[in-house]
Amino acid sequence: GGSKNAALVKSSTTQFDAEYHAEGVQGFVEKLAEITGYTVEDLWKYDILFGYTVKGKALPNIKVDSTGLDLQYAYGTSLASGTNGTFGDKPFPGSGEPVADWTTAAVKFFSGGYDTAIYDLDQYKIDFCCDANFPMAVKKAIVELANFRQDFYYLRDLGMNIHSLADVQSLVGDLDNWTQSPFAGDYMTCYDIIDNYSKKQIRVTMTHGMAPLLVNHYATNVAAPLAGEFNNFKITEAIDDTLSFIPRVTPSIDEKEILDDLKINFANYSSTGTLTVMSTYTSQDHDGPLSYASNVIITQMCIKDIRRYCPRIRFMLTDTPDFNKYKQLIEDNVITKYSKQFQQIQLVYTADAQMTANKIFNASLYCWYKDFAQAEVFDVFAVEGSPESNPVITTA
Repeated sequence: GGSKNAALVKSSTTQFDAEYHAEGVQGFVEKLAEITGYTVEDLWKYDILFGYTVKGKALPNIKVDSTGLDLQYAYGTSLASGTNGTFGDKPFPGSGEPVADWTTAAVKFFSGGYDTAIYDLDQYKIDFCCDANFPMAVKKAIVELANFRQDFYYLRDLGMNIHSLADVQSLVGDLDNWTQSPFAGDYMTCYDIIDNYSKKQIRVTMTHGMAPLLVNHYATNVAAPLAGEFNNFKITEAIDDTLSFIPRVTPSIDEKEILDDLKINFANYSSTGTLTVMSTYTSQDHDGPLSYASNVIITQMCIKDIRRYCPRIRFMLTDTPDFNKYKQLIEDNVITKYSKQFQQIQLVYTADAQMTANKIFNASLYCWYKDFAQAEVFDVFAVEGSPESNPVITTA
């Protein structure tokens, strides 16, 4: 209900734009002066849209039409007529595939076509991005953005046409379109839910159920794997018996092992009957520490905190011929905070004469990650005799 300067609105909001057209406003004021008898100079001093002086006193010659639009209505003003542009009234028709113009616009957005601020690592920190059955071109644009920024994790779904292992293999095997990256993980499972808004039964991918869990995970337990009942990656929204594909282990094929080899994450019902995220792989094309999402994410969080801290001490004068003090400050204010999240984390300052001469602090960050068990194998032995006559030799 309060008034705002148009320039302030334009500079301080991200979802609303304001333009001031001096010629049009001047014409409006002059016409109002002609009708009301006030001078143009006086009208510029008043709140002419609502008929008051600056002190809140009603102007007798200006009446606001009670049957017109209430510009002070708390819930805003509905927009009559107009169109939804090239997206149309239903940019996501019943098929689930968006209209082509939406896809083009989404690719343009994630590629910096609308605003290159999306590449700004200093001003804008991103933690994660969840897929929502995006078209292949949009998925590819997000992975390219993740590879450039390297500071957020992309949970990429496999769409809603996954009904078998062959469907998975066909999709992720197309390496021309399916980009592998340590900054993106692939999530396979689809199921039905009851939509909170329409109350209709709709189909979603598992990232829909994971998205709200990630908010608490990042806030309280960010170094832990993005999987398992222990870490509360339990999906409770799925309607029973609606999973599109449940990998099985049969005498002829071990579908779970094949999915593990492909680094495909999926949800399945645990022995307690809880639909649980069962794996936490990235799509990196080789095995290593960054094959696991939690290792990537905790590293990203630490680096983002270093990015936040360094501008506070940049250009600080030092009495020593090197930047060891700079290193100490980063360790004390950032690295120490993350010491319990890693098995070990170490910042190594490289005292390079050329770098020092150019006023550049050059350092390397070494990360050793905590381990976790993602599967179990038990060997069972039937032992003759008694424990005394035939003791078990244990190893640790």
